[in-house]
Amino acid sequence: MIRDTARANSHTLIILPQEDKLEVEEGETLFRFLVRHGYSIPSSCGGMGTCGKCRVLIHKGLKPPTESEEVHLSRVELDQRWRLSCQQRVNCDIVLEVPQIDETVQAKELLKQELYIALDPGMEKVYLELPSPGEEDQRPDTLRIQEGLGVERMVLPISVLRRVPHVLRVKNFRATITKEENRALDVEPGDTTGALYGLAIDIGTTTVAGYLLDLGSGQEIGVRSQMNPQTSFGADVIARIRHVHEHDQTGLKELQQAVVSGIDRMIHQLCQTAAIEPAHIYKVTVAGNPTMLHLFTAVDPSQIDHSPYIPVLRDGTIISAEELGLEINPEGQVYIIPAISGYVGADITAGVLFTRLHQSSKLSLFVDIGTNAEIVLGNKERMLACSTPAGPAFEGALIKHGMSATPGAIAHVLLSGDSEVELEVIGNSIPKGICGSGLIDLIAELRKVELIDEQGRLLTQDDLHYAKRVTPDERNQPQFLVSGGDKPIYITQQDIRELQLAKGAIRSGVDIVLREWGAAPEDIDAVYLAGAFGNYVRRGSVLRIGMLPPFPLEKLTPVGNAAGQGAKLCLLNQGEWIKAQQLAEQIQYCELSYYKGFSDTFIESLYFKDIRKRRTNG
Repeated sequence: MIRDTARANSHTLIILPQEDKLEVEEGETLFRFLVRHGYSIPSSCGGMGTCGKCRVLIHKGLKPPTESEEVHLSRVELDQRWRLSCQQRVNCDIVLEVPQIDETVQAKELLKQELYIALDPGMEKVYLELPSPGEEDQRPDTLRIQEGLGVERMVLPISVLRRVPHVLRVKNFRATITKEENRALDVEPGDTTGALYGLAIDIGTTTVAGYLLDLGSGQEIGVRSQMNPQTSFGADVIARIRHVHEHDQTGLKELQQAVVSGIDRMIHQLCQTAAIEPAHIYKVTVAGNPTMLHLFTAVDPSQIDHSPYIPVLRDGTIISAEELGLEINPEGQVYIIPAISGYVGADITAGVLFTRLHQSSKLSLFVDIGTNAEIVLGNKERMLACSTPAGPAFEGALIKHGMSATPGAIAHVLLSGDSEVELEVIGNSIPKGICGSGLIDLIAELRKVELIDEQGRLLTQDDLHYAKRVTPDERNQPQFLVSGGDKPIYITQQDIRELQLAKGAIRSGVDIVLREWGAAPEDIDAVYLAGAFGNYVRRGSVLRIGMLPPFPLEKLTPVGNAAGQGAKLCLLNQGEWIKAQQLAEQIQYCELSYYKGFSDTFIESLYFKDIRKRRTNG
């Protein structure tokens, strides 16, 4: 049960079925209060009373229906004590019930990458038509603005204050104030209330993704992803921390400037496409692994890469855009989503927030597959997390003909007949290389035709299917011809070893959190595969190579860039930002390097276990 400290002029709110007990200030709408505290309240109008979706059941404290409720609710519903939360202003103690969202419906929404969230970004634009000063009205400009807003005090930063005298007089004291609670972020001549935008960013080790949203409507108006410019300093987080170590005067600054400059380019590209001004972006939410967030904020990550693996940052942090160097409105606010540990970051907090794993009574597994693989096992009662260094093989790095998932990359492979290799190439172009999902497909297919044994050896027996495609490389090691032509593409024995290390790291992490929980694979109700890689990889291939325990295929659900989607939730709804902080505090971290038996578990996980004998639907 949640309790809040009582305040003057407040009332008690009991929320069913959770029986949460909170204190709410008199005059606030139930909608705003519930949304701010992280409750899932359906709404497409942002609490304006026009959509009729934000229904709650009032058990105590019922008031007569408003005009909007008369329109949107039937007489039977009104008699049953249903009301619209946006229409109910608190003036007494209330007991209410928030309808529960069906988990099956919610899962379908996740697959579509649609956000089911009430709009409450915590920022707004207010258009003012103020009286002009004169001999009988000599109020200061700032007081004129405060009285126009109907507030006793409004904080105006010096950058805004310096523009006030000119801006107010350009349009004869008709101006728009952008504000976050009692702090002004901008002042503009005329009515610009339709230009209020936000940006959700997921800073991955390899890729940075950005989502541009209209904070007035919640609509996504642009999305873009690009390579993280920091890859030039190293493919993984350890290499980048090493750069900070080795260049103690300049290394941290270089890495910070690289990623910020890359994001600034992304911002301008998004704004150009959407025909909006970067200065109209006022809020940014950022997810990423701990090292990426330290580097983005220019906080030294040097203590993360060695025992006892201590980060500086964990809790959510709010920084001005100007301080970080982001080229949006200078007074724009950048919300750094809270992390969990030195190796389980804000991207996982955001991913758990998006999948609603923390709200389910069922036991679920969340696996974010990338250069570092993060794993969360749990439900609303308890959550365990760990991180495991999968390495860059899934991104195509350290693979002879590997590449990222860009045009020309072999994304999927199917072996058919005795010698045919069917390829799916991104962009339907001539194959240039193979990306992570294609690599997993190929090795799963080679296991199926028994051309790779359980230990990962590429076999050369002439009596096996596709054996004629196996030839020696320049070091007289076997390699498999994936695609011929002028520039043939091979998979080598070393490539297979790299994949074994990557998949073994993930499998050992999953096995250990299951062991720590005391659960077996059959106890898991849902497995969420996060990250772009998790979205494109074939589930059957993942199971065939033993990257995961032998779960039924139907339990595996790709959820795309869950970190980016969680960042969008925090952008659109300040209650979700509060919930993210609570999650970071609730999730228990398991450090695998301290775990007794980790080495044995990891070595066992390197094998390509043949699970076909135990199941038939993989």
